Amino acid sequence: MPIPETSTRTAELLELERKYCSFGDTVHYLEPPKVFAGCEGGYLYDEEGIPYLDLQMWYSAASFGYKNPRLNEALRRQLDRLPQLACQYLHAEKVEVAARIAQYCEKRFGVKGRVQFNVGGSQAIEDSLKIVRNYTGRNLVFAFSSFIPTVFAASTA
Repeated sequence: MPIPETSTRTAELLELERKYCSFGDTVHYLEPPKVFAGCEGGYLYDEEGIPYLDLQMWYSAASFGYKNPRLNEALRRQLDRLPQLACQYLHAEKVEVAARIAQYCEKRFGVKGRVQFNVGGSQAIEDSLKIVRNYTGRNLVFAFSSFIPTVFAASTA
């Protein structure tokens, strides 16, 4: 099967990707791999505007589709108001969401608690290990590695 022609821009991007991108970041299902230039709803579009149904959507796109107008407008409002703060700073959204989560958990499980926000999954795993070790007094952990840890405790569990 002949390899399809690629545009000059796609060829340049693929060369840069080959030289500088981690092998762990990308799985190529085609040769040459597709380089996408846009998206909407459930579709990705290449440079020529050809649509490809994305059957492997990640994160919120799986639930809401790409370029969801309601979510994009909410995001724009938040970016214009208060885009992102370090966890040390307080803002209404953080406090209100923490209160809702804690109140739900108290109602559901009958236990009062507090909410800690983390920057990602690895930090959440590390904090979970600390909680379990503190509660049980044990240091031995059995783990299946199904993610790429970015913090020491999660990578050595």
